[in-house]
Amino acid sequence: MSQNNHEEFLNKLASTDCFLDTCDGGEPGSREAPSIWLFGLEPGWSKKDENDEKNGGGTTKLELESYSTALQMKWPFNRNAFKLLAAMNGREISDYKSFAEEQHIFERGSQEYLKGNLHPLAFRQVEDWDRTASSSTGFLDKESYRLWIKENRFPVITEWIERCRPKLFIGVGNSHRKEFMTVTRSPSYEERKFPINGFTKKMYLTKSGLVPLAVIPHLSRGKNGLNSDEAIQKTADKIRDYFWNIFNHS
Repeated sequence: MSQNNHEEFLNKLASTDCFLDTCDGGEPGSREAPSIWLFGLEPGWSKKDENDEKNGGGTTKLELESYSTALQMKWPFNRNAFKLLAAMNGREISDYKSFAEEQHIFERGSQEYLKGNLHPLAFRQVEDWDRTASSSTGFLDKESYRLWIKENRFPVITEWIERCRPKLFIGVGNSHRKEFMTVTRSPSYEERKFPINGFTKKMYLTKSGLVPLAVIPHLSRGKNGLNSDEAIQKTADKIRDYFWNIFNHS
C-alpha cells in the first residue's frame, strides 16, 4: 500500500465525518432517540475467515455494507451479542434469532443499536501484527498503531458519544475497560462478580461518565468469556438491574 493510501486510511479514522463508515452497522441514534452502542476492541479474524477469503468464498463488500442479520448469524460473537440484547430486553435467550430479525439488529440503516470497534483493523489475536497491517497503516508495530488510535480516533468516538448520548455503551472485553472508560469519560466503575460452572465472571458498570457504561467479558472466547447461555443471561440480568431506568422508562 502506498504512502498516500496510508494517509487516506488514517485520515478516515481520525475524521469525525467518517466515523459511521468505520463502524460495522446500525445507527448511532440521537439525544432525542438514543440507541445502545456495542463496541469491541477490534474485529475478529478467524482461520475460517482466512481460508474462505483465499478460496474465493469470503464476505463480499456489499454483504458487509448491508450487514444483514443473516450474515451476522454466521459469527459466534454476533450471535452471542443478539442473545445478550434479547435477554436485556426481557426476551428468552432461545428466542434470540427472532429478536434479531424483528429488530434488524446492527443492520445498516436500522435504529436502536450501533456496533463498532475501538480499533478498526481485524486480527486473529489481539497481539498480532504483520506486514499487511504495517502496509495498511504505515506503522511498524502494533503499539505505535494503538497509541495513534488513542490519540486520534478515541476523541472522534467521544465526540459522537457526546453528540448522540447513547442510552448505554457496552464495551466487550474486560481487559480493555480503561479504553472504554476513556472514550466514555468514565472516572470510576463498580465491579460485579458472579460464578458460572466453577468460574468467576467479572463485569464493570458505571453511571459516572458521559453515558452509562457496561464493560463485559468477551462474547466468544475462553473460560473467562461469556461462553454459555447461562453466563450471557446472568450478565444481561445484572445490566438490567444496575441500569433499571434504561429498560423500564425507555
